[in-house]
Amino acid sequence: MEEAGRAGWLAGWAASATAALGRGARLLFGDEASFAQWGSLGYTWAPRGQQPLVKTTGRRKGYKVWGVVDWFSGWLFTRGHEGRFTAASYCAFLEEVLAHSAQPIIPVQDGARYHTAKETHGWRAAHAERIRVVQLPPDPPD
Repeated sequence: MEEAGRAGWLAGWAASATAALGRGARLLFGDEASFAQWGSLGYTWAPRGQQPLVKTTGRRKGYKVWGVVDWFSGWLFTRGHEGRFTAASYCAFLEEVLAHSAQPIIPVQDGARYHTAKETHGWRAAHAERIRVVQLPPDPPD
């Protein structure tokens, strides 16, 4: 990111943080993680001629986790999820975050498809009184 763009984004970020503090909102940094539940093959050490055997189910299955942490208080909220990350599962996660907090929320999010999907925009519009998003730039600074 060029220096002018970086300075602009940082100024906008400072304004978002100040606005969140003034509204008593939770400024939530979030991300998601996938945990593979199958054996991964790679290189390893073993005595010559004694190749290790890695037993697997033969099925590719994983466990997903959504998570957010509040910038001001350190409040942490996570939710496990089986299946793919989708706009519907992201909206369900945000719905659960809203249910566990009386405050408005301001998620800071990257450009993942489920964050920017039409379905997600519609859901956010229906909850506009309690949610406002800060979108990270494609090449976020720092």
